[in-house]
Amino acid sequence: MADNYLENQYEQYQARKAAWEKANKYGKKKTTTVNQTKPKQPFAASETDAKNKFVYRKLDAFTSGKSKGNPAACLFLNKDQQLTEEEMLSIAKDHKGFVSEVVYCSPLAENAYRLRYYSSECEVEFCGHGTIACMYNLVKSNKELEQIKEITIKTNKGDLAVYNELQSLDAVFITAPNPEYLEVKPSLADIATNLQTAVEGIDQQHPAMLIDAGLRTLIVPIVDLDNILALHPDEPKLKDFCANNDIDIILVFTNDVADKSNKIRTRVFAPKFGYLEDPATGSGNSAMGYYMLKNEMWNGQPVSIEQNGEKDLFNIVKLNTKDGKVLLVVMLLLRLMGNIIYDLEINMNIYIALLRGINVGGKNIIKMSKLKKVFESIGLCEVQTYIQSGNVIFKSNEEEIVLQTKIEHQIEVAFGFPVKVVLRTLAELEEIILDCPFSKDEISEAESLSDKECLYVALLSAALQKEKTEYLNAYRSDSDDYRIIGRKRVSFISQ
Repeated sequence: MADNYLENQYEQYQARKAAWEKANKYGKKKTTTVNQTKPKQPFAASETDAKNKFVYRKLDAFTSGKSKGNPAACLFLNKDQQLTEEEMLSIAKDHKGFVSEVVYCSPLAENAYRLRYYSSECEVEFCGHGTIACMYNLVKSNKELEQIKEITIKTNKGDLAVYNELQSLDAVFITAPNPEYLEVKPSLADIATNLQTAVEGIDQQHPAMLIDAGLRTLIVPIVDLDNILALHPDEPKLKDFCANNDIDIILVFTNDVADKSNKIRTRVFAPKFGYLEDPATGSGNSAMGYYMLKNEMWNGQPVSIEQNGEKDLFNIVKLNTKDGKVLLVVMLLLRLMGNIIYDLEINMNIYIALLRGINVGGKNIIKMSKLKKVFESIGLCEVQTYIQSGNVIFKSNEEEIVLQTKIEHQIEVAFGFPVKVVLRTLAELEEIILDCPFSKDEISEAESLSDKECLYVALLSAALQKEKTEYLNAYRSDSDDYRIIGRKRVSFISQ
């Protein structure tokens, strides 16, 4: 029964993986519905019964003229759907290299939505371009919301207002979080060193400031356009610099612009979130808006900012103010790069858990029915047990080391004694079966000399250390041999 189950699950997994890689441009997941032309209502997923299916849109924000924009992935949940933090981070990790952040949008009360943001590294407190992409698309594609003048979004940075001016200006205005003005810890020399520029390249007529308007943004003035375009900092070093100084992102700016209709040129570096440079950012430029207001560089009237490291192919970010607060203005085209149903289960690995030393000699007794409930209690899916020796099949999108720690802890809590758990994915077990280290001749010879099983595999939780390998050597003989395959297994042959 278990063999058939594993074979069927593996075949289904391979078929779905192949279908996704063929259907979707970034080659990570399968589409069950594809529509590249006409966006549908964002909550069409509520028509499905599957709790793990979500409306997914990949949108390019800040697109205008020749600009390249900044893509974000948006998952629209309905009221009955939830994702764990682990699931949200796992989805964001799958998007590394394709989008900067993934936005999760959930409806709350009438005209109110909860937004959370994840990069491939961690949760992001506020993501301006993701908010822009999500809310503009949400309002633009929903007939009822088109009539609502003000919508509330709840973020980790508090409640923010979205002003709907689609009918009058074909625009949506999004309030930036209230600013916090923080102490700048590093010296100008340290800043210059980590940006890999000379101190003389920093414009000392304006102050360096640390402002949190969604993200803790270090704002550094640069003398001119040539110097700002020449910046090429080392990502790992800059990431350490940011971590050591409580900085989320670094925004550099200059008054020297490529297009004189724009106020300033900015570039934003964000190594904390898994990428060096953000080509167009709302949160960083929101902080820049407050910087300009505080330093009397801007009167609060509508203004355009050019951003990125390309002289002429820059992106445009527009700011305004309302009651002293900076507004992100969305009146630009958002390119719809994908409109699909995202199936969370496609992203799940099939795992087999092997428990050591239970139900042997009347000791460490565990009933399989209760063991199944333990696995289900920590959020694992499609849990099945096999015979009484502690083999469990389940699905999860979490990493092996995280799962192993969770499972071992929960078993000890539930049964009162520790149990060692070894995990392997279905694909890894398939590889073990196909990748036998012994030749056909060796296997045939062993089988001809023995009336018992002659091939065995021991799965390891970690690579064998040298002294343990030497211990095994003492048991090697003309009739017994073994092969160590990485940290995964030891394969034995016995006559």
